[in-house]
Amino acid sequence: DEYLLGELGINLPVKSDNVLQNRIFVRQFSEVVKGRFDAEYYQDKYIAFEKSIANGAYKPLKIGDVIASVVSGATPKAGGDDYEYSGKYHFIRLTDFDDDMEVNLSKSLFIKKRVHEKGLRRSMLKKGDVLFGIAGSIGKMAIYSHDASANINQAIARLRFKDNVNSVYMAYLLNSVILKYSIERNKRPMAQPNLNMEELKQLPIILPSLKKQAEIVRHITKIRAKVKQLQQQARANLEQAKEEVEAMIFGEK
Repeated sequence: DEYLLGELGINLPVKSDNVLQNRIFVRQFSEVVKGRFDAEYYQDKYIAFEKSIANGAYKPLKIGDVIASVVSGATPKAGGDDYEYSGKYHFIRLTDFDDDMEVNLSKSLFIKKRVHEKGLRRSMLKKGDVLFGIAGSIGKMAIYSHDASANINQAIARLRFKDNVNSVYMAYLLNSVILKYSIERNKRPMAQPNLNMEELKQLPIILPSLKKQAEIVRHITKIRAKVKQLQQQARANLEQAKEEVEAMIFGEK
C-alpha cells in the first residue's frame, strides 16, 4: 500500500486525524436526498478519503469506465443434478481464493457440462480474469491463472478490462487500501453485506499509463515474491526448531 500510494501521489488521512474519529457529523439534506440514507455512508472519514484521492497525481475514474465486461455468477440448485464429484468444469466460490490472490482448484466443486455451457454460460472464466467478491467477503480478490474450464457463484463478479488496463495492476489496486475505504463505505448494511453491479461500477480507481502500470506490477510482484520467500523460510526455521527441541527432550530421557 505504501509503495502504491506513493507512485499514485495519494496521501490518505492518518488514523490519528480527528476527522477519522468523529462519530457525530452534519450533512445538508440536499446531499442525501438523491442518494443513500444510511449514516455510515456520510461519515467524515469517507469525505476526507475522497478528497485525498481527488488530490492525487492522477484524475480518479470509476471501475465502470475501464471494464470491457462485468458479470456475476449464479449457483445451481443444491442437491440437484447439476453437480458431480469430479470432472472437468470447476465451480469457484470465495472460499477457493487463497491469500496470494490465486484461485485454489484443489477443493473446488464440479458442475456438469450442460450447466457450465448453458445455464451459467455468461459467467464462464478464462485465464487472466479478475475475480471480485460482492457478497459476504466483499472485495476479496483473485486472479484466475488457470487453463481449466471454470465458473463462479453469485458471490463473485468476473471483471474483464479494456485494452488500456493491465489486469494484474487492477487486481493489485482493487486489493489495496484505496479500494478498502470505498468498499467499506459503499457496502449495504445488511446481515450479509453486499455490492450490486452498479455500485461495483462506481468504485474509484486510478489509471496511470500502461507503462506505469507495468512498472508498478513488476515492483509489487517482487515485493510479494520476497514476502512469500520469507514466509516459507520462517516455516522451515520453525519446523527445524521443533525438531531440535524434540531431540533435546528425548535425548535427556
